[in-house]
Amino acid sequence: MLTQAKTEIANIERQIRDLSARRDLLWRFVACSKDLMQEESGEHANGGLASAASIVESTSNFVAPNAASAALPYSKLWEAIRLVMDVAKRPLTVPEIGGLLEKHKIIIPGEHPRETVRSAIGRRDDVFEKIDRGYYVLRYWPNNIKQMHRDEEL
Repeated sequence: MLTQAKTEIANIERQIRDLSARRDLLWRFVACSKDLMQEESGEHANGGLASAASIVESTSNFVAPNAASAALPYSKLWEAIRLVMDVAKRPLTVPEIGGLLEKHKIIIPGEHPRETVRSAIGRRDDVFEKIDRGYYVLRYWPNNIKQMHRDEEL
C-alpha cells in the first residue's frame, strides 16, 4: 500500500513538472504574440508573415512570470518547436529553430541540441514537413508559406 502511494505521488509530481513547463512555454508564446500584434498592428509589412529578425527582437517580452527558462522533457520539445514556428510563419532550418528556442529561454535537452531538434521534428511527421534541403514547415500551413524562401538571416 505504501509503495503504491509513493508511486502515485511520484507520478503526480512528474505531471506537475510537465504542466509547469508547458505553462511557462504558453506564457512565453502569449506574451510574444501580444507583443508582435501591438508592434505590427495586426499586420506585417510582408503580407502578414513575421520575419525571424522581428521575432528575435521581441524576445525581451517572451518570458513567463517567475521563470528564467523552461526545461522541457524530450517528449514535449516538439510542442515548443511548433510554437516558435507558428510565430515565425516561414520555413526555418534546424539551426534557426534551435536559435529561436534558445532566445526564448527554452532549454533543449541532450548533448547535441541541433540533433535533438532534428530528431524531434523527424518523429512528428504529422506536424512537421521538410520542404527543401534543411527547411521545415508546419504541415497545416498553406502552400504560399511552404514555398517561401528565407526572407532574412537570424
